[in-house]
Amino acid sequence: MEAPILNEHNKQEYPPMHTAEHILNGTMVKMFGCRRSQNAHIERRKSKCDYDLPAPLSPEQVAAVEARVNEVIDSHLPVTMEYVTREEAMGRFDMERLPDNASDTLRVVRVGDYDECLCVGAHVANTAEIGGFRISSTRYEGGRFRIVFRLLTVILLALFASSPAMAQAPVPTEVTPLSGLQQVFKGKYHFVDQETGDTLCMIVFNPITIYPRERFRNKKEEQFYWRTVRDVRKTLPYAKLICSTLLETYEYLETFSTEKEKQEYLKQFEKEIFNQYKPVMKTFTRSQGKMLVKLINRETDQSSYNIVKAFLGTFRAGFWQTFGRFFGVNMKAGYHPEKNKDDAIIERICVRIETGQL
Repeated sequence: MEAPILNEHNKQEYPPMHTAEHILNGTMVKMFGCRRSQNAHIERRKSKCDYDLPAPLSPEQVAAVEARVNEVIDSHLPVTMEYVTREEAMGRFDMERLPDNASDTLRVVRVGDYDECLCVGAHVANTAEIGGFRISSTRYEGGRFRIVFRLLTVILLALFASSPAMAQAPVPTEVTPLSGLQQVFKGKYHFVDQETGDTLCMIVFNPITIYPRERFRNKKEEQFYWRTVRDVRKTLPYAKLICSTLLETYEYLETFSTEKEKQEYLKQFEKEIFNQYKPVMKTFTRSQGKMLVKLINRETDQSSYNIVKAFLGTFRAGFWQTFGRFFGVNMKAGYHPEKNKDDAIIERICVRIETGQL
């Protein structure tokens, strides 16, 4: 049995931004009855989509679109795919923009039960990986309404999880936690059995690690284990989100020609992420703040100190390290599950959470 052969894709979109485009398209179709974007340009820094509309959207309508897209992202919907034939796709999808040389087998990308469309591009496994969606500008010209949008990223927040400064932030009435659950299967496709002529479905699963039942030598060891489960369950999704956005931010900084431009961007960048995520981080305990720093190391394979140093320089990294130490958070803390017993327990818990065993 061989996987279906699809047309080669001539672009390498940034998966979080590309999936956000799908959600935006689905939102525009549902809210205003228009077609999906007729012209899209998807990049890491910012993206734009054009929609055929009889009139421009009002500021209130634009705000409603942004709120709805973020609501879908915060629902942490799985992003899955399936393969269909051209015949099966007819009447179900808009086939007008399908290339003339498209293969007989087409791929459908589905965002939960919210949106589905034909697509061969790269996507995240869950909308929790996207981050915050922001519409930065709009324009209406010649019957087309352009939406320019970008994604907000998360860095440098673990230090404030146990800081007294966090107490000044209002506690949100409802905090919806992210999910660290990995996608169970990579995808599925249909094929015809050459001997029987039957159409069969092949589901391709991701690897799953099974651990033996936990055994504790004493009550103290058991309490440590379940406290660690609690802390990992809450912080692992945020560590994954930080990891998925580091490359985007780093590459964007490289587009600036002067150090002054970089520093101006970083200043605004820090302000935005703190305003967006400080209420969530306020719900973290001190132990969860420490855990987040450790899991960032796990996801990025480098310490939080080195990450801050790369973005903000040695001096500011030293400041953040000193500040974090004052509240019991060591940004230079490593992650060595192969050598450290506690890290080995954390790794085991992470894998079990990612595979839905905890």
